[in-house]
Amino acid sequence: MTTEIARITAAKSASAPSIRPEEILTYTIATLNSGTAASHDTLVTDAIPTGTTYRPNTTTLNGVAVADQLGTSPLVVGMLVNSSAVALAGKPPSTPGVIEPGQSAIVSFQVIVNSSTTARIVNTAMVEPDGINGPLPPVPALVTTPVNLSSADVRVSMAGPVTATAGTNIIHTITVLNDGPSAATSVSLFDDDPPGLTRVSVTGACSALPCSLGSMANDETRTVSVTYAIPVNYSGADPIVNRASVTTASEDIFPNNNSASVSTALRASVADLMITNTNGVEGVVVGTPTTYTITVTNAGPATAADAVVTDIFPSVLTGVSWSCAGTGGAVCGAAAGTGNINATVTVPVTGAATFTATGTVDSATSNTIENTARCRPCSRHVGSHPGHRHGHRSD
Repeated sequence: MTTEIARITAAKSASAPSIRPEEILTYTIATLNSGTAASHDTLVTDAIPTGTTYRPNTTTLNGVAVADQLGTSPLVVGMLVNSSAVALAGKPPSTPGVIEPGQSAIVSFQVIVNSSTTARIVNTAMVEPDGINGPLPPVPALVTTPVNLSSADVRVSMAGPVTATAGTNIIHTITVLNDGPSAATSVSLFDDDPPGLTRVSVTGACSALPCSLGSMANDETRTVSVTYAIPVNYSGADPIVNRASVTTASEDIFPNNNSASVSTALRASVADLMITNTNGVEGVVVGTPTTYTITVTNAGPATAADAVVTDIFPSVLTGVSWSCAGTGGAVCGAAAGTGNINATVTVPVTGAATFTATGTVDSATSNTIENTARCRPCSRHVGSHPGHRHGHRSD
């Protein structure tokens, strides 16, 4: 004849291998029935460990909150536990104190480490397999957590523009902080350039990357700004993602906050072109040459590629010839020509493309000469209709 019995074991764990004062520690007690029969009146008792303070309303059983009793965790006075309330084949859901064969009861609660605590924290739970008055001996479950007073916690965060335009620069700011409580030694910062971007400068606590920040005291902050140029023809990932990380030779109790990233999405490139047209005189003399200076500038923020400049000269100007020169990186589609202007220019931010056009005033002219230069897509035209009244000079 085979006798069915319950066989209860217990294991306890803490949420961190070591802890610092004023930090939260979560305890988990797993009670398993590896036997062939259900347990009855299974009770878990767990006193709040010395050097800590219970966090109210944090006790759970199988992920479900359990109300506090007498202002503290119900585990202090003893709590009946059961396996999850899921009906097994042919059996009703578990009731308090009952752990079905092959099932477990998972209990958890949280404490805060007191600011004055320096000794290791010892927590022991006692599991009564069949109640306080049952014949089976209690099962202890113990976990010890050292209090770390010599560790550091370096962490990194990043900030930058949400959007940017190709042909402009962006600045990503990296902040490194040591949350202590001890100094962090040999702190190093790493930042891989986003593919397709050109690093322009590194300023602040570093002048280059990677960078050694040396030692950082408790609560000390270091800030680094990295400027990147986005090419006009950028074809990389959108959004642009930049990642930074930090390391230290000291024990870092929370390594999960040692990296960070920032994303910048690209918006449509926009240029702000302006065209001016002058000849620097108030009047011209018939039969003599006059010169117009036509300048296209770009206030950005993006480079203007293949903007079209046109100037249909009035018929009273004869023999017109012109040239084009770029400054600040501007490029003329044609260096020179005769007659009307119909040419392309590429003008970067703060660059300029300048046309110089010279023609002779027809001797039969007796009216005001008006000359209009245009560009597409210029948003502003200055001096587009400069009127120059001709003059006659007698020798």
